[in-house]
Amino acid sequence: MISIQGSVEIQRPVETVFDFLSGLGNAPKWQRGVIESRRTSEEPMRGNTVSRNRANDGDALRGHV
Repeated sequence: MISIQGSVEIQRPVETVFDFLSGLGNAPKWQRGVIESRRTSEEPMRGNTVSRNRANDGDALRGHV
């Protein structure tokens, strides 16, 4: 499995950033190439949350948070 890491400084409260990033429906707004993202594991968002993403090239990607 490929692992990609990076960092960016965001001038917003941690809670605001977490709420935005944990809203999987927001993934297309910040993750290049993703056109749809949905949770496939149970609520609430926590370690080992699984998502299913659809990329603009038609690929289906599975992610873990």
